[in-house]
Amino acid sequence: MLKQLDVNSVPYRSIDLPAVDMAVRQGEDGSLILENKVPLPEFDPLLYRHLEKQAMVQPEKVALAQRDKVTGEWRSITFADMFARVRSVAQGLLDLGGGPGRPLMILSGNSIAHALMRFGAIVAGVPVCPVSENYALMAGSRGRLKHVYSLVKPGILFVEGGAPYDPALMSLELDGVKVISADPGGLSMPALRFDAFTATSPALDLEKHILSRDADGHAAYM
Repeated sequence: MLKQLDVNSVPYRSIDLPAVDMAVRQGEDGSLILENKVPLPEFDPLLYRHLEKQAMVQPEKVALAQRDKVTGEWRSITFADMFARVRSVAQGLLDLGGGPGRPLMILSGNSIAHALMRFGAIVAGVPVCPVSENYALMAGSRGRLKHVYSLVKPGILFVEGGAPYDPALMSLELDGVKVISADPGGLSMPALRFDAFTATSPALDLEKHILSRDADGHAAYM
């Protein structure tokens, strides 16, 4: 028989949450507008510096982990490895002409590869648009995929899988779009291999480019 847990006896870790003093306004259309009257403390707006700090402070600690769908085994990367790969992805995206006018669209489920592409894009100043993989894998949802694609107009497309995504990609106008995939052999169009992409050598002026980014620029389209 299960014993009922007394929640009052369970220890809780103290969390330093930011102060909240909420102002609530109601719009004419019935919407509620919430505003915290406590000023936002200063912070570093660049993701790059936060990743760099973790790579220096705890380089060997696991940053990302993923269970293999076939074997059930866990794969992981450390903060140091993640920072190095994010720099490589950032350089690779810039080499492909990525930027505010050539966003990155990600067609993938949650994975280490997805995270590396997303972080690399944000670091490089390439707007990123993650799209549900169901839009590609379910034939009835391809109209949604085409709609999102037409709005974002990506210059670069990351598709983690191969053959299962191929019919959806074939339905898109990919002229001038660079495709990256972890399984390019399963696609009907030319694609860069993800493993090679994450091994791109960062240019000497990469950090200068990253640190000169406009913190108020577009980071993601959701």
